[in-house]
Amino acid sequence: MIKFVIFIALFPLCALSQQYIGSVNSLLKKYTQEGFGIASLVSENGTVEYKNAFGNSDIELGIELSPRNKFQIGSITKQFTAVLILKLEEEGKLNLKDSIQKYIPEFPNKGNTITIEHLLTHTSGIPEYMDWEKFHDKWSLYYSPEDLINLIIDQPLDFQPGENFEYSNSGYLLLGQIIEQVTDNSFNNYLKSEIFDKIGMTNSSTDDHNTNTPNLASGYTRANDRIISAEFADRSWAYSAGNIISTVDDLNLWYLHLFNGNIINLTSLKKALTPFILNNGDSTNYGYGWYLENFQDAELIYHGGSISGFYSYIGYLPKTKTLTVVLANCECIPYEYIGKKITAYAIGKPLAEKKVIELDSELIESYTGIYKVDKTRNFIVKKKKDHLYGYFEESPDEGYNLFAWQETLFFSNDIGSDFEFIVKKRNKVILKITIPRQDKDPLIRTLTKRKST
Repeated sequence: MIKFVIFIALFPLCALSQQYIGSVNSLLKKYTQEGFGIASLVSENGTVEYKNAFGNSDIELGIELSPRNKFQIGSITKQFTAVLILKLEEEGKLNLKDSIQKYIPEFPNKGNTITIEHLLTHTSGIPEYMDWEKFHDKWSLYYSPEDLINLIIDQPLDFQPGENFEYSNSGYLLLGQIIEQVTDNSFNNYLKSEIFDKIGMTNSSTDDHNTNTPNLASGYTRANDRIISAEFADRSWAYSAGNIISTVDDLNLWYLHLFNGNIINLTSLKKALTPFILNNGDSTNYGYGWYLENFQDAELIYHGGSISGFYSYIGYLPKTKTLTVVLANCECIPYEYIGKKITAYAIGKPLAEKKVIELDSELIESYTGIYKVDKTRNFIVKKKKDHLYGYFEESPDEGYNLFAWQETLFFSNDIGSDFEFIVKKRNKVILKITIPRQDKDPLIRTLTKRKST
């Protein structure tokens, strides 16, 4: 009788688990129909609950993707860099309140004290060195960290340190240099010895000069509605801001050891997961290498990664120790949306979804056109099959799919925003874009249609 009761009690949990696995499989199949691949893993306290891969690691050769494949993880690298800094602070080798000039004296203070903590929290005001438009012609060339710093060393600050949050790779470039100065070791070697080797991340490495990495998936992007090989970029540019290659299993190891206190102590980790406070007292939604938010009534820490040919996402719920990893070999998916949707399935609280409806073709066509953003920029809305597609004029391959859920209301999971088309007198059309923001009122942009496309 006891065995029967136990069976009855466990059956609903089994059914729920199978339902969630099926839902994740369907989601990943949907987003890999164009041939590129996605690998994903979900674990609880390090125990893998879900692991699968769909699509191809190499489209041209028809090689199927496996969870064992390696991926460029881009800016997920930043949490590793931040943890190394905290480790050095624990050892008394630096202080987060130190001025960066203590370690990089050649970097001018620009009349302000820029601290290590400013670099960790994207609040330094130092301009972006990884500026695609400004330095695009140099991205195929090898650049040492010193070469990269020289690109921004004479540039004025975008704002006073601690005044604003503005995501910037430059802070993490400088953190890598600080690590090298303090340890008298290269960033790559120090990362390998202090993290990869210590916790058994045997399939992880750094790629600073396009080294030949076995089992690395090929990278793709979308252009003119086709999936093509991503443009070549020398990985030396990513450095301590984004040069790690890894797998879903190794990233699972990383979180297991990190949250068990095996790399830095839990007091230091708590500092990394605390929102930074700006000079005016406002709280950001960023700590040291992680974004922080409330998700489905639980604390979520997460980060995405974007690097030529690859997108990645990693999210963790500390309360339930639930980890979600999503690694894709294409810069063409709403990776944050996919990652959070999988997490929601895993904890049994699926995201509320808007139901897509079909609209009359002529009505959809009436919303297409060129919308004015400011004096120099336009937002283009075009018809794409049975829905709309919007993009900034200067970057047509980085647009958003817009789906109707009411006659004038559209949503885009690509950026988690809402779009409302308001028809005024004489068929004047206004496009109202609502962008949600953590702990702040939504950002609302109102664009006026200039002409039809």
